[in-house]
Amino acid sequence: MSTAAANSWPPPKPRIRRAVAIPSSAFSPLREPARTLHAAFLARALAIFRVEEVLVYREGGVPCTYLEKILAALEVPQYLRRYLVPLERTYRYLGLAPPLAAPSHQLMHENLPLREGVVVKALGGVAEVDAGLDKPVVVEGRFSVGDRVTLRREGSRWVVTDRGSLSVYWGYRVRSYGSLKEVLELSRGRYLIVFTSRRGEPLQSVADRLKRDAEAAGGLLLVYGTWDKGVQEIAEEEGLNLGAFSPYLVNVAVNQGTRTIRTEEAVLISLSLVNYLLH
Repeated sequence: MSTAAANSWPPPKPRIRRAVAIPSSAFSPLREPARTLHAAFLARALAIFRVEEVLVYREGGVPCTYLEKILAALEVPQYLRRYLVPLERTYRYLGLAPPLAAPSHQLMHENLPLREGVVVKALGGVAEVDAGLDKPVVVEGRFSVGDRVTLRREGSRWVVTDRGSLSVYWGYRVRSYGSLKEVLELSRGRYLIVFTSRRGEPLQSVADRLKRDAEAAGGLLLVYGTWDKGVQEIAEEEGLNLGAFSPYLVNVAVNQGTRTIRTEEAVLISLSLVNYLLH
């Protein structure tokens, strides 16, 4: 890969789809604003390494609601938050978080042929969309006020396009699940599942095999525990045999120099290695 191709903007979608599974309790011991900031650091790691799907699974009796909502809000371009992020207590420290700066988070002067927008007026088969430009753009199609849409510029006009059809990385989507078991059962066959654990095999010892299997699967799901409860303990509490879902239990920080590794740190470490391995 040439230097120019390796640094293109917006970057291409990963050749092998990337997803992560995060426990709902990942940041529950923290008080605000620390909780929002740690979630923001996680969101940055996800965007840096082009993760497209975030699966939040219920753990420790903690509802998925907070983490799902805050990660989803961080993914919304800042110029659209007034439409899509309600004024409620969950989001009170969102303004302290570092900008995600993903390709979909454009400034007004940026001249990319793609933008995110929200329908602000709809009448018949025509709609006005706030796309963060100096004035709303007019698009054809039947929409409802408040709909979030992805726009593509074609000549002098904008058209609504399917986000899933884009060839470039355009951010992540967040979904919640009732348990780790539910995540694994629904992900089997869609992704190569890889569990991260300090008790796992060093990643370098399985790297070649993992790369081949990920390429064959077309997608990779990294599964995490919390800073004080590994994915194995969570699986045991649910009566799960991880080996029934994947042979991969890997350690991404061999001989770690801290007693614990926080979830967002584990995500950053593992995704950086995966990015190198699967680029």
